[in-house]
Amino acid sequence: MKQLIGIVTEGIEDIAAQEVDGQKKEQGRISFKQEKKEYRAIDTVYECEEEFSFETMEDILAQVKKRKWQIIPPFRVTCRREGDHLFRATDIERDCGEIIYKQGYAVDLKNPKTTIFFDIKDQTCAMGRLLQKDLQKRVYRVRRNNAGISATLAAALIKIAKAAPEESLFDPYCKDGVIAIEAVRQGFQEVYAT
Repeated sequence: MKQLIGIVTEGIEDIAAQEVDGQKKEQGRISFKQEKKEYRAIDTVYECEEEFSFETMEDILAQVKKRKWQIIPPFRVTCRREGDHLFRATDIERDCGEIIYKQGYAVDLKNPKTTIFFDIKDQTCAMGRLLQKDLQKRVYRVRRNNAGISATLAAALIKIAKAAPEESLFDPYCKDGVIAIEAVRQGFQEVYAT
């Protein structure tokens, strides 16, 4: 059974886990089993194929060299890195991508069929296939207001409020209206924002 990992805003792991019948894995991460068509409180979803501890970037590269990849080409590599390291996310993308490329897989950075994802947090590296990213972006948001909050955080706040959809919701300081819009998307009939 595959293990899916959701990257979420720190502090809303429990809300995000409820959304997908999962559980909190660690700060900013949840794990769950079943993909959903739509996610409200999750920013990124990937299928974790391997997780290990490391000390240096060379440890990560050694794991990538040992792995027998099953990739639908063309592919690309992307990395999310949190913590203090002597390397950048772009270093991982470049060097790991080169290793996989040398194993005979074609690369296409713009239109890949498979995106290999490295989730590096402190001294732990998880790698797998990226399923969805940038889920905090919504089609209704033409551009983000720097005074606003992310749509995934707004969706979580609606859940935290534990209001029933038949109740009225009032946001007196709505800025760009993201909380009101997310409330309507969650089934609220009467929403006021100013």
